[in-house]
Amino acid sequence: MTAASDSRIAARIRVRAGAVVAAAIMLIAAAGAARAATITIINQDSTGVGLNDPTPVAPVGGNPGTTLGAQRFNAMQYAANAWGALLHSVVQIRIDASFANLACNSSSAVIGQTGPNSVHRDFAGAPVGSTWYPAALANALAGTDLNPSTDDMDATFNAAIGTTCSFPSTFYYGYDGNPPSGRIDIVSVAMHEFGHGLGFLTFVSSSGAKLSGLDDTFMRRLEDHRTLKLFPAMTDAERASASLASGNLHWVGPFALAMSGVFSAGVGPNGHIHMYAPSTYQSGSSVSHVDTTLTPNEVMEPSYTGPDHNLALTLEFMEDIGWQAQSASAPTTTPTRTPTRTATPTRTATRTPTPTATATPRPSATTTRTSTPQAATATPVGLTATATPAPTTTVTATVPPTATPLVASATASATPQPGPTGTPTSLPTPVCGAAPAAGCRTPAVAHRGLLTMFETTPAAGNKFGWSWRRGAVTTKADFGDPLTTDSYELCVYDATPSLVMHATAPAGVSCPTGSSGDQRATRPCWRETAHGFSYVDKAREPVWLQKVILERGLAPGTARIVVKGKGTALGAPSLPLAQPLTVQLKNSGGVCWEATYDAPATKNSAGPPGRFTDTAD
Repeated sequence: MTAASDSRIAARIRVRAGAVVAAAIMLIAAAGAARAATITIINQDSTGVGLNDPTPVAPVGGNPGTTLGAQRFNAMQYAANAWGALLHSVVQIRIDASFANLACNSSSAVIGQTGPNSVHRDFAGAPVGSTWYPAALANALAGTDLNPSTDDMDATFNAAIGTTCSFPSTFYYGYDGNPPSGRIDIVSVAMHEFGHGLGFLTFVSSSGAKLSGLDDTFMRRLEDHRTLKLFPAMTDAERASASLASGNLHWVGPFALAMSGVFSAGVGPNGHIHMYAPSTYQSGSSVSHVDTTLTPNEVMEPSYTGPDHNLALTLEFMEDIGWQAQSASAPTTTPTRTPTRTATPTRTATRTPTPTATATPRPSATTTRTSTPQAATATPVGLTATATPAPTTTVTATVPPTATPLVASATASATPQPGPTGTPTSLPTPVCGAAPAAGCRTPAVAHRGLLTMFETTPAAGNKFGWSWRRGAVTTKADFGDPLTTDSYELCVYDATPSLVMHATAPAGVSCPTGSSGDQRATRPCWRETAHGFSYVDKAREPVWLQKVILERGLAPGTARIVVKGKGTALGAPSLPLAQPLTVQLKNSGGVCWEATYDAPATKNSAGPPGRFTDTAD
């Protein structure tokens, strides 16, 4: 079977010259930590150029290289190690990397472009049949290299930036995510690009056509919220329409949805995450990025907004498409080769923020030979940058259009409505205490417990989110019986330690069915699930939480807890907070779960709006 010529994505990240904002970003997984996946940069440059450029430079930001080529290579490998620390694969992931003169002028430049070299389907270990998986993911699922003659992805970065091109920004090669003003943090760029190579992209064309008429693993999580249809159930025309439906193209994968509460904007009903779908299709940007409205900014947005090494949400997307996080066990299936397709790197183009994207050239895809050789064309997924002329160095140019938090819906529940309610006036919950309790269960895997706080004026827009992921062994019985007897209390302590916030989810209470606080119709707040319990209180009664998810884990690294709160009654603390922070969730049966957050946080700033974001130790 021969594949049709498909136009695959060319994702672009943009950054305005003179407005590259330096920010201290905490790397989720430190390089050098034990990694479940080995990701190796393969130097494709010739002697004396690119990754082999002998130009002397001083070490910078933790990068020990003393030549330009060495620093470039080190930065690439550092970004690869960050991904390797999070993903599970018994097969080495190989990235062909090089520097070359890509498109570049005084106002716009392609920073880099990356994509998988092959896609595979129907191999042993494939979660879904007749579905395309990019090479690195397919190999990880199969437990063997399905195409050993070809490396997994190809990454090219622009050697003209800072050298022969008049583009005013240059690259910063440090590891610390703290570039000087006007410098582009290449570690952030590489993390974004490698994300595409690992599978953060769809092979659906701008016309809505599937690659060879088959689904890909990414598109299976895309929904048009206007019709509530997922991409696989749509016609080509419907997919093309959904790709232009700004605000209505949603990601509905369960792992990412569990993390969506950390964002104050860019999230729709039920935690659906908005994907980038401008009304004019942007080749290489549309669909295969999260939307620019996501607040705070995320690594996989189509515009470069500054240094960002936080892969927390991106990892959840990866789990949604089939990746196993580092604590998961290896696949037990017997690896066998089956029909595979090689794709010429789907290259992500990253550009500076300009309202209209410039399409980057797309390499065509090759064929990974299995039992049925196939060929396809791929759109380059590349990073581009757009410069702003020097005189127009306005502060507003550095602020993404989605920086204003959306809090209108939070005010609705501030006014209680009359009517009967089954909720008690007293709160039969455990007491937090003046200091953290001892003996609480902790995450089995570092950097998987995300804590976020958003503090606004007025306080109706306050938000809180805690995700305790990959936790210690917890049985369903450990959760007790919140339907009748076991209440829960969330406790947040600062460095002194002092209790700076607490909120409750009482046992056996009823909650109004409407989000406006209309209490004429009620239902139990708690319900039992197959693996635990969940709590939902749309009215968010005083000092009560909005949502709690308790999921058992019978092996280390599999338990999960999610806690969300919102509104004036949340009692959010004033930011910034003194670290380390300790967050504990206690039940009245004496069991508790905790995570700690040492400095520096990814974000810990005063408002309005005040923000706190950090991953657990």
